[in-house]
Amino acid sequence: MINDSAQPIFIYPDQLLKETWPAWVESVLSKQPEDEYRNARGFQELTGSTDSTGRTRAGEAYRLGLLLQRVIRERTEGSGVPKGWQYVCDGKTVISKTGHLSYAIGKALADDDTIIEANKGLNVLYLLFALSLGIQFNSGYLPTALIYAWTLQEFRKNVGTEEFDSHYEDYSRFLAAAVFKTLDSSAHQATFINEYLNSASLTSLILQKSSDQSIHKVTPSLLSAKIAGKPSSLPNVNDIPSAKAPLFWSSVDRGIFQRAIAVGNDLIQALIPIDQSHWKQHGTSVLTTAIQVPESEDHMLLEKLDEIFKNITTISPIWSLLMEKLADGVYSALAYVENSANRLTMPTKFHLHGISTTPANESFFTVELRKETVPIEPQIGASVMVADKEFRIKTLTSTDTHLTLELEAS
Repeated sequence: MINDSAQPIFIYPDQLLKETWPAWVESVLSKQPEDEYRNARGFQELTGSTDSTGRTRAGEAYRLGLLLQRVIRERTEGSGVPKGWQYVCDGKTVISKTGHLSYAIGKALADDDTIIEANKGLNVLYLLFALSLGIQFNSGYLPTALIYAWTLQEFRKNVGTEEFDSHYEDYSRFLAAAVFKTLDSSAHQATFINEYLNSASLTSLILQKSSDQSIHKVTPSLLSAKIAGKPSSLPNVNDIPSAKAPLFWSSVDRGIFQRAIAVGNDLIQALIPIDQSHWKQHGTSVLTTAIQVPESEDHMLLEKLDEIFKNITTISPIWSLLMEKLADGVYSALAYVENSANRLTMPTKFHLHGISTTPANESFFTVELRKETVPIEPQIGASVMVADKEFRIKTLTSTDTHLTLELEAS
């Protein structure tokens, strides 16, 4: 998803997933509101999200792919009801598949953040988020995560692996700030992107000094000197505009990119040359459909990435292993919540994604689902929304890998 600036995110995702998202899913996003809230500000009024924190979290929930559409409109979008909030008002789901999986993991980790498999699943979610954030360049799109990963790689080669890795947290924070500043600079952006696309020598990276607004070239020798406490023309880490903002990306414990590479570094490194080649052939990233989501389309992040990676032979096996980690994380999270005092609220209405039509003039039909795509297993008698029509589960058959539902019209 594209942002107004190169800074891709302004929140630690675990704040959203653990502190906010489960409550929203269990309440305001899962039931139709009273008539008085069916307006442009209905979501804010019901959730108390009238301050900047609430607006930021609702906006990031959409940008990260938890929501199919926005529930709070952008300041430039006029006065109409946001499309996502209209979904809720109409009784349609606004929660994406990514959002459902995030709910299960966030719910469990909010209570116990030491669940190993759930944390691995959370890291996979961070990888999905990171790969969907990018910038527009000319008429195409590029993923910030791959540009940043390539930049880290170049500095590691130049300063030496031992030096770089022993001060990794410092390098990653400075370089996050430098990448965002350079991508936002009209004077330096094109040179920097062309260096990335051609794996050329990295000479265009810059940092700005807050105290006097001066611009400084970032080179391996200058940055290593700064980190070592030696004389350097570069600004101190706290003398950079929005000095803490790069931590949302680079913080080793909580930053979106750092959590992503904990499970997805092999995928990211393998993607860099593929992305560079794809740009040269098509003028845009191989991840474009995940990065740029037209307003007319729902934000189906997991499905888009799955479609992209299953068609790349060198990436598909890595992706399959990551999806297994995500599934294990969701199952582990659900098992924990179901066995804890804070039991999971079992929904009474479910939504099947990816089915646009139902058999005409038939009161019954059967669907088979892979269990890894069903974060919460439904019960016989529960309602299921399919292509805006409501059905009831008549029978349910479960195997180790699949669920088969016989649905009857309500």
